[in-house]
Amino acid sequence: MTTTEADLAPEKPILSRDAAMLPEALNLGTDLPEDLDPLADGILMAHQSAWLEDKSDLKIAEKGRRTGITFAEALDCAITSSTSRTGGGSNVFYIGDTKDMRQELDAIAAEAEGAALTRVQIEACTKQGIPYERWTQPDEFKNKPDDVRKRAALEWCKLNLKPVLDRLNPNSKHVMGEDFARSGDATDIVIKEITPTLVRETKLLVELRNIPFDQQRDILYYICDRLPNFVKGALDKTGNGAYLAEKATQRYGSQIIMEVSLSREWYAREMPPYIEAFGDKTIVLVAHADVVQDHQSLQFVGGIIKVPDDFRMKGTDGLTRHGDSAIASALAFYASNQPFGEIGYRAVKKPQDSEGMAMTSAERLARNRAADHAARSPWAGPLGARIRGGM
Repeated sequence: MTTTEADLAPEKPILSRDAAMLPEALNLGTDLPEDLDPLADGILMAHQSAWLEDKSDLKIAEKGRRTGITFAEALDCAITSSTSRTGGGSNVFYIGDTKDMRQELDAIAAEAEGAALTRVQIEACTKQGIPYERWTQPDEFKNKPDDVRKRAALEWCKLNLKPVLDRLNPNSKHVMGEDFARSGDATDIVIKEITPTLVRETKLLVELRNIPFDQQRDILYYICDRLPNFVKGALDKTGNGAYLAEKATQRYGSQIIMEVSLSREWYAREMPPYIEAFGDKTIVLVAHADVVQDHQSLQFVGGIIKVPDDFRMKGTDGLTRHGDSAIASALAFYASNQPFGEIGYRAVKKPQDSEGMAMTSAERLARNRAADHAARSPWAGPLGARIRGGM
């Protein structure tokens, strides 16, 4: 200790630990009646009393909103810390669930420093059997003729996505979130159903790697055109994502599509509710190792929750990931919490729909399903035969 520091250090405590010596304004709580019992009937609810009476070394309880368990634990801490050592008191170190420090139930630190979610929390919100469809193409695919690329994309959609889309609940509202990437990382498209119990349940996860802009557009259109009650979609418009976000707005209308800039302000405002949904069990994810790891990538960075810019990891396919499905899922969750109008909206008129009124979502869905049915009908002859017959 330097001389200056020694001069600054007081020789005696500034405030006495003797309650009788404290100023009157600070002498609070010392006049409590001797027979005060904080566990008496009428003060705590039954489950709160049971929590305080349990003196186990480790206690585990399912957290719920406004159940009073946080108050009960705080009261227990206050009683313990204010009790003499001879009476069983001790110091208490309390870590709230809003702090960066989070631990697994087995007391092993979370896998990533500053992680917003633990593996236990994430896996508790996953469900087996949710489709996870991936499509990857080599670099030379982008140089193929337009019609070849478009046909390949639509054939992949019909084979892999159409059966899933046909099974969606026609009475439920659906939302979409998309995190865009052209090369390196993956584009992820997440479709969620808003269930009658208001759970945001993932119904489809599509992942695209090294897919040209036009075919990403074709696939997005294929999906959204076939969503029953498509009420909201949120797309990342950062960087190259601006193209697809703009095309989606032109097709479905600004009342349906939100073009999102993944800014510090957006992360600060929208990621806490997404993280909170895991505690509330109001979100369901695809049960897949890559989805779990993507969500483990969400960390506290400079006071906000995001995937660190320089963070990369290897997926189960050996390719690098940057939390892609987590951001897409967060965007879909964000879309689900926005106000939306009646289902039968009138979409913005497309160039190819210049004749007559633009279709409603229901009309578009009916048209596409009818076209799908006609395409597989045994009575529909080859297109070339119909053209020759007409001529």
